[in-house]
Amino acid sequence: MNELVIMKNQQAVTSSLQVAETFGKQHKDVLEAIKAKINTAENSALLNQMFSKGTYKAPTAKLTQCIT
Repeated sequence: MNELVIMKNQQAVTSSLQVAETFGKQHKDVLEAIKAKINTAENSALLNQMFSKGTYKAPTAKLTQCIT
């Protein structure tokens, strides 16, 4: 992955994995920050619509959750 944001179905999107990689953070910490933001925000329903759960295969061949 080399671009933070890509176009998909005419929308700019990224993934939690790409955010972690780009900013040198641990993926689990990015996931926790996103979940915390959704759970505490006044307009959490709107934020919840902006994210979707996905999976990817980690280098350890383990299936792992990500948020896009």
